[in-house]
Amino acid sequence: MTNPKIEKIDADISKTKKLILKQQAKLRELERQRVIQENAEIVARFRDGLMTEDDLAAARKKAGRAADRAETPYCAANNDTESGLTHE
Repeated sequence: MTNPKIEKIDADISKTKKLILKQQAKLRELERQRVIQENAEIVARFRDGLMTEDDLAAARKKAGRAADRAETPYCAANNDTESGLTHE
C-alpha cells in the first residue's frame, strides 16, 4: 500500500530534478557562449593594436581564473547521491 500523498510528493521531486538539470544545462551553455564572445573580443582588440602582449597575457591569466570559477558547482556538494543529481 502506497500513500497517494507520498506518490504525489515523489512525482513533484522527480519533476523538480528534471527542471534543475535542464536549467543547469542552459547555464553551462550560456557560460560557454560568454567565453566565446570574450575570447573574440580579446582577439579583435589585440589585432587592432589596442592590447599589448602584456595585456594579452593578463587577459589569458584572468580567463583561466574565470574558467576555474565556472567549473565550481552551484550546490554545496559535487555529488548529491541521495537526490540523484550530479554536478560537472
